[in-house]
Amino acid sequence: MQKAVLLIVVLSCRLAGYSQVTDSVKDMRDGNIYKIVKIGNQWWMAENLRFKSDSGCWWYEEYPGFKKLFGGYYSFEVAKKVCPAGWHLPSDEEWQVLVDTLGGEKVAGGKLKLKSVWMEPNAGATNETGFSAVPGGFRDLDSTFVMPGYIANYWTSTPTTWRSVYIRAAGHDNPGMGLGDYKPASGVNVRCIRD
Repeated sequence: MQKAVLLIVVLSCRLAGYSQVTDSVKDMRDGNIYKIVKIGNQWWMAENLRFKSDSGCWWYEEYPGFKKLFGGYYSFEVAKKVCPAGWHLPSDEEWQVLVDTLGGEKVAGGKLKLKSVWMEPNAGATNETGFSAVPGGFRDLDSTFVMPGYIANYWTSTPTTWRSVYIRAAGHDNPGMGLGDYKPASGVNVRCIRD
């Protein structure tokens, strides 16, 4: 009976297109350890990057708890080269693979978001993938931090044709994972994907 139940669980994960295979990786530059998770055929960091670069990197607050939770906010130029060896800033195409694996843009955000730390209603949040998206908001061009608690934004490595860069975003008020863009000098969180 136990084998049959286990087989059903494994098949359910495969049919859903993702699994909760988790591990961790150590950034040898600064000793930070990150949870990582396999979703479909991709390995993602399950935490926002916290590497402190010499420039183009900011923190929401100097309080260590916020640094751990939200990670760094990086300009696009820094984001392109800040992931540790063996990892890189995902392209918009790689983000799209993740979104498609999770059932599309209308539901993918909920499957990525933590159930806690978001403002209500935190629509659709299950974090069933283990990705653990947090609502860090972003750092605007005037140096203010905008919408922490309400939205998670992540750089892609894909520039737009209008002098900005694509981002992927999940909000507190819907279960989707949308596509947007910001100016390269903005401060946005980074999730690295394995090479």
